[in-house]
Amino acid sequence: MWAPPRCSRLASTLRAMTVRRPYSSNVARIKAPSAITCQLPRTRPSNRSIQCSAHYSAQAVQQTDPISQDLERTTTPDLSPIWLRDICPCEHCVDPSSGQKKFWTVDIPSDIQIKSHQTLPDGTHEYTWTHDLPNMPADHTTRIHPSTLPSTLAGPSLSSLPQRPWTASTLSLYSTSYESYLTSPTTFREALSALHRDGLIFLTSVPESESSVTSIAERIGPVRNTFYGFSWDVRSVPKARNVAYTSGHLGFHQDLLYMADPPRLQFLHCLRSSAAGGASLFTDAYRAVVELHDQDLTAFEDLARLRTTYHYVKEGKHYTQSRRTIEFDEQAGTVLEGIRDVNWSPPFQGPFTGLETEDDVARWHAAARKFRDLTEREGSVFERMMKPGECVIFDNKRVLHARTAFEPGDVGKERWLKGCYVDGDPYWSALRQLTK
Repeated sequence: MWAPPRCSRLASTLRAMTVRRPYSSNVARIKAPSAITCQLPRTRPSNRSIQCSAHYSAQAVQQTDPISQDLERTTTPDLSPIWLRDICPCEHCVDPSSGQKKFWTVDIPSDIQIKSHQTLPDGTHEYTWTHDLPNMPADHTTRIHPSTLPSTLAGPSLSSLPQRPWTASTLSLYSTSYESYLTSPTTFREALSALHRDGLIFLTSVPESESSVTSIAERIGPVRNTFYGFSWDVRSVPKARNVAYTSGHLGFHQDLLYMADPPRLQFLHCLRSSAAGGASLFTDAYRAVVELHDQDLTAFEDLARLRTTYHYVKEGKHYTQSRRTIEFDEQAGTVLEGIRDVNWSPPFQGPFTGLETEDDVARWHAAARKFRDLTEREGSVFERMMKPGECVIFDNKRVLHARTAFEPGDVGKERWLKGCYVDGDPYWSALRQLTK
């Protein structure tokens, strides 16, 4: 299997890592380029410190379109007949109702060959086959139009939807009403686009009901149920099982990093606000990662290599996961594009299990402190005293959240937020609809 040459110390550090690609992946047999130039300069040129001449994404496929070029050649030298046959969209191969394949790829005969090929006036390519799948009609024909190839290869790409790192002064906060979000398709598309761009949006005029927050979440996808419940309350309680359920200051963190698949989106609906304190704080971890890379590449590499343990051990439950603070795709075109996940939740950090040497612990400690300072830097934190009737939606794997201390107040008047989660898959599914 072809692999890119060494690009830098970062590339060699990350090569062994498993990179999760939640949005899409290219599956076509595209020939690898004969050479690739990739540089990671140690100076601070800009956010585009990573420069790669070959960036494999659905967007790149659309631009270079090698498959379409090969389709124009009747001999199709670089296309596998099995690959072409496998993507046949006809009703014999794909169920019109479910959209699911009606055959298994492994059942395609290994000696299948293109019997004939012609290009129709509209650009559609027609293929007939020698040694086709059993039980196919004798006149079975595969028809492929080049315009369908990007979606055939990778599905609708999110690369056309920009993401924008922000500070408190540069954030163009998106806000809309609860009613418009639920009832207007245009508003919903705008809200999703802003959520992907900034990782943070607000809804206003939300009804004072404990079910409102789940109605907001279910507009995107199914609510994620956890041991905290289908939805849950954030308010001060005695003997709290979570630090969020106290009235003290709560530092920047992400939720449920001790689970194998933490929720992607978090929803918090303010039902009551406190008389004093209790401001909600947000900071863009993607922006902090980009700045860390530009300012201290060694610290960036250490957080992309060394693992931190997160755990929840209480009430008969024992959850634990080990994660890198920065999960990064070394082949991305820019630092921002390369960020796959950020993991930062000091309140739920457990004993180190993967840092066995004094040097590793010291390197993690120094790098983590620099990352912490970037997330808390003056001017980087967006602060909002949420009012009853407001709901915040944020990307739990990008935007860190915190809360200032507050006065619990009288019984029945305490600060009260209602929350729930949505997983990444339904969120990305909704986002892909924006690219169509």
